[in-house]
Amino acid sequence: MRATLRAANLWPAVLLVLAGGASVHAQTPSVPLLPGSHLEIVQRFNYTLRRAGRYQGHVQRETRTWLVEDSAGASDAGASSSQAGSREYRGEFMASENTLRDLRTVASRIDERESLRVRFDGTRLVRVSGPVVWQALPTVPTDSRDGWEAPAVARVQLPDGAIRSLPVNVAYHRRGTETFQGQSAVRIDFGYSLRWPLNEVELEEHPAAGLFNRDDLPSWDIEIRGSHQGTLLLPVGGGVPLLHRTDLREQIRVPGAEAEERAGFVLTWYHSTPPAARSRVQEPDIPDVTVDTDELDRVRISIRNLQFVANEAELLPGDAGRLDAIAELLLQAGESTILVTGHTADVGSVESQIELSIARARRISEALIQRGVPPGRLRYEGRGGSEPVGDNATPEGRARNRRVELRLLPDG
Repeated sequence: MRATLRAANLWPAVLLVLAGGASVHAQTPSVPLLPGSHLEIVQRFNYTLRRAGRYQGHVQRETRTWLVEDSAGASDAGASSSQAGSREYRGEFMASENTLRDLRTVASRIDERESLRVRFDGTRLVRVSGPVVWQALPTVPTDSRDGWEAPAVARVQLPDGAIRSLPVNVAYHRRGTETFQGQSAVRIDFGYSLRWPLNEVELEEHPAAGLFNRDDLPSWDIEIRGSHQGTLLLPVGGGVPLLHRTDLREQIRVPGAEAEERAGFVLTWYHSTPPAARSRVQEPDIPDVTVDTDELDRVRISIRNLQFVANEAELLPGDAGRLDAIAELLLQAGESTILVTGHTADVGSVESQIELSIARARRISEALIQRGVPPGRLRYEGRGGSEPVGDNATPEGRARNRRVELRLLPDG
């Protein structure tokens, strides 16, 4: 079977996770993925970046995909979703990145958050709409072989941000079973190399011939070298992986630019259980603060009437008490990652709305950090006036739209 995998901009991977925004999709003999009613996939990239041999910083990148089963969507999909075991999911993809020279821990800004819809067809997750298609994972073949290979296409992000395809051949080796966190698991080691350019004969005879579009290949004057080695621990009998780690080394040379080197690792976690019950966050006795769940079943804390200096991100002193109480609420809510989203009224240009909403979300994140919320738990973003909850034609509606929302993103 041919697998497909795609993500916008950061190009995360599920089958194999690669740094520099690369990802792989490949043919595999069978599929262990058995998603439940909810599925979260969290990837954390951690690697050093060098240009022309000079250290540029330490890159920390995170991507999250959150899926919720949608029975209505499955009904609308018709015959394509009527196969045994098929399910329709709605959800979203988000990504954040920091380059930290001194490895300081700060709240991370969300670079991308988009809705998506995918379908599990009984063997794999495939895209219906949105920026991401999550593909099936390799597993133990149905025959008795301990090692096998599968042609694949790697999606590589160049230094200028362009995404290009590379044909690769992934080698898998089954290492037997072991116990991991109390569960019996099959260990599979994998590895492959990145090499470009290839000549015409090599392209025509490559095991992955037919899996890539020639228009997606890098230009012939670009040089790419890399090696990726990793390990998967898959539950005996199927399910979501218990462990997924990839170690990587990449070097990319583009004419007119300094050679870029990346070295590090990527970890991927899969959570298939529903989010914690809303009872973990009780309705607080805090003025203009409400708790409910959003459209993807995640706990949402809405804060209205925050007192900022007009058209600025500076908080006025009168909100200190409310922020104290909100921080205490978050500290009692477990270890979930917290997404801080700023919203504005639809006044002024779209650019100014986005800029102000980002600045205010960052300021709220900083205020929560000052009150003891671990910065590693915080992500922030601004949506401007694009998601109103009130009528922008009235002063009351515009006041409702000026708000900050906190979402709890479950980590298992």
